[in-house]
Amino acid sequence: MMSRERASGRFERVPRTGTAAQVTAFVVCGGWLAGLLIGSGSSIDWSSPITWLVVALPAVLLLRSLFFGVYLNADQLRIVSWYWSYTIDRAEVSSLSLQNYNGFVIGWSGAVDLYSSNVLMIAIQTEDGERRFPATAMRRSTAQRAITYLGEALGLHGHHPVSRRSPRRHLK
Repeated sequence: MMSRERASGRFERVPRTGTAAQVTAFVVCGGWLAGLLIGSGSSIDWSSPITWLVVALPAVLLLRSLFFGVYLNADQLRIVSWYWSYTIDRAEVSSLSLQNYNGFVIGWSGAVDLYSSNVLMIAIQTEDGERRFPATAMRRSTAQRAITYLGEALGLHGHHPVSRRSPRRHLK
């Protein structure tokens, strides 16, 4: 069960999680802002609320991207993504898996292509079901290190590959 309650203890980031989402944010949001500000030059109407919305949205997402990733403390696991932060009690995590990326960059198509098969994301199984987190997208080697780190931190053991078409690695 995901909770929004604060647990005791400081959250520490799982190394290199969220980096791909940060790069995507800097390219997409940074490009959006640069294109808007450079392309429009002095013709921007700063008195319009629409202008402020168009500038504020990518700026806020760009700042939020600095915190993307997976975090742990003594009691909880937290995933910080584009719009929300998800907090899960550590004791409720029954398994972790790596799955082909399916998110913003490929338009949530679910297709297995060169990008999605080389970029993996973390999925977490709890009693409420499995939840995938596209903001945890990482290169295959980084994802394997991250899931091993998470599995050890959460006391989950074992590495069980599933199908070749949809490479998933489970820790239970």
